[in-house]
Order: sequence, then structure tokens, then C-alpha cells
Amino acid sequence: VSGESLTNQGDIKVVKSVQPRVVNGNVVEGEYTISFNITGKSYETQTSSPLYSIVVFDRSDSMSWAKDKWSNAKLAAIRYSQILNDGKNKIAVINFTDTATVKRNGKFTTASITEDELGKMAPGTAYYPPLNAANNIIKNNKAEIEANNAKVVILFVSDGHPQGLKNLFKEVMTTKIKKDDILTDDTFLINLKNKATIYTVGYELQADGDWAEADEAVLRNLSTDKSNFINTKVESLVPSLEKLANELKKSPLATNAKLTEVLSEEFELIPGESATKDLADIDENGQT
Repeated sequence: VSGESLTNQGDIKVVKSVQPRVVNGNVVEGEYTISFNITGKSYETQTSSPLYSIVVFDRSDSMSWAKDKWSNAKLAAIRYSQILNDGKNKIAVINFTDTATVKRNGKFTTASITEDELGKMAPGTAYYPPLNAANNIIKNNKAEIEANNAKVVILFVSDGHPQGLKNLFKEVMTTKIKKDDILTDDTFLINLKNKATIYTVGYELQADGDWAEADEAVLRNLSTDKSNFINTKVESLVPSLEKLANELKKSPLATNAKLTEVLSEEFELIPGESATKDLADIDENGQT
């Protein structure tokens, strides 16, 4: 490629210069230093890992305590899965009350979520059973996750008021609480956060005042990072989960600048006194 332009991926530009060889300030007759400045057009190598998402979905009776609350919740979960569904990303499904129901035989599949998988509303809300079920899904599918270099995400949707937090958090059973007393991490939750990125959604949290503050704090603490907590009303849940799915779908790029041309074997590179470390960047096969 002539001039200063490197247009296409894989282009290289070679600039050769010839200078009389100088030793101790004196020009050596008949000897010259030949330099090659090789510049390559860098290109992006895009590598993406599949996303393995576990949707953990609250189906307690209170999920119907506002107009369109239940129908919007189901639509949001379905839309989240449809956006992620590109044939490579996979989804597992858990619905819960005070117990957890694991769908798809505990496997990740490429199918979008169906209404039937989200279950029917029933009394009770507890967070430990579905989180433990999510942990078991990750453990039981570990070989596949590692083989595909998959990124695991847990999407946890609830309208709050969990009972029976067991050993996961301190009990929140009074209406008057202090922020520092709301909850605490334990080993189980710390280990789960090391296995997956957890996003939590506080969906039309049930009460104002101290109880709402407690619900929000619990869900914030469940998330891997407190910025991964989404607090939504009925009308904003669908667009919120659509936005999250689109953000998650963006794959990170691994970008490297590399030269794709090989120097001819006819060239013999002999480092001289003026050689720079750039020559050392050419390996034994003549590639940089």
C-alpha cells in the first residue's frame, strides 16, 4: 500500500530507507544501513460468549394486587427471553412462591419463555428456595457452561415481602427497622454472586414506608452490584426488561492489532548496531 493510507483489514505498508553506515562519526565507504518500517492495518476480531440466563419469577398472590400487574409481569419475562433468543443464548426458568418450581428439567435451552412456565399464582413468598434452585442449575450444567465459555446471568423478579429468609438474611419482621439491620450476606450468597451476575427487579413493591424500604434493600443486596437493581411500576416493567435484554445481548469485543502478511523467506534480517527492538518483534516464522 503506497502513501499513508491503510484501507483494508490485513493491509501492510513497507517503507524502506537506505542510509550510509556511520561509525564513530565517520561514513563507512560501501556500507549502508537498510531499514524497513512495516506498518499494518489493525482489525477487530470479534469474539462473543453465549449468555445463559436463569429467569427467577415470583408468582405469589400479591403479583395480582394492581391492575395488569400479573399480565404485565408475564409479558415482560416473555419479551426478555424473546430478545435474548438468537439461537446461541440459552434460558432456564424457575417460578416460586414459598417453594421453587424448576422448569425445563433444570436445563438451559434456546426456547423463549411461555406463560405456562411462569405458573399460576399461589400464596407465599420466600427467596432462599429459588436462589438455591438457581445455584443447583449452575452446578448441574457446569460442564456445558464451561465448554461454551458462557456468561451466566440470574434475573430475579419479585414484588417483595419475602418470608422465611432462613440463613440468607437477617429476619425482617418488624415495621420499624434500621438500614444496617435489614440484611447481611452469607457464604451462600457470596458464592452465588461469584458464579453469576445477578439482576434483581423490585416490581410494584407492595407497601410504602419501612416495609417498602426493607423490600428494596433486600433486593438490592441480592444483586451482584447495587446498580443491578431495577425498581419498576406495572407500566414500566416491560420496557425495563426489554432494555436490559438488549444491553445483555451486546457481546464484548476482543480487539487486537495484527499484521496478516508474512515477510518473504528471501529476506534475511541481520540486526546491526542501529537495530531497534522492533526487529525482535518478528518471530521465527516471519510474522508480526
